[in-house]
Amino acid sequence: MTDFNRRETDDVGHVGHTINKMIEEEDDSKQRGLLVMMGEMTKNLQANTQSTIANTKLMETHIAEFKAHIVNFDKHSMQHETIMAQAGVWKKVGIAAWSIIAVSAPLLYMAGSSSWEQLAGRVGMSEIRIQKIEDASRAVKLFEGHRE
Repeated sequence: MTDFNRRETDDVGHVGHTINKMIEEEDDSKQRGLLVMMGEMTKNLQANTQSTIANTKLMETHIAEFKAHIVNFDKHSMQHETIMAQAGVWKKVGIAAWSIIAVSAPLLYMAGSSSWEQLAGRVGMSEIRIQKIEDASRAVKLFEGHRE
């Protein structure tokens, strides 16, 4: 930024004092009016210079804070990009897992249902065999009962 130290160390107060002295000594009203306007412009320029210096110092403070904010924002952006990259990997893993589940669930259901059907068929066959054995056993008892 511009170095404003020169303005701060200038002895500008003597300019206003000099103009006021010239106004008092001037006899011509036209010249006195010009000197009054020049004095007012000098005061305004001095006030403007002081305001500009104060605003510049304040802006330099804000610029430093803004630069710190930019650095923090860049760090946060990098962290966010890293997290999103990692999330992308987990998203792919999740999609793969759901795909495997979606494909295997019907296959497991069909495999399981056919196993249950086979088991039920075996149980049914066993019940039929047990029933035949029981029938044969009754028949033997009846036959033995008639023999006696």
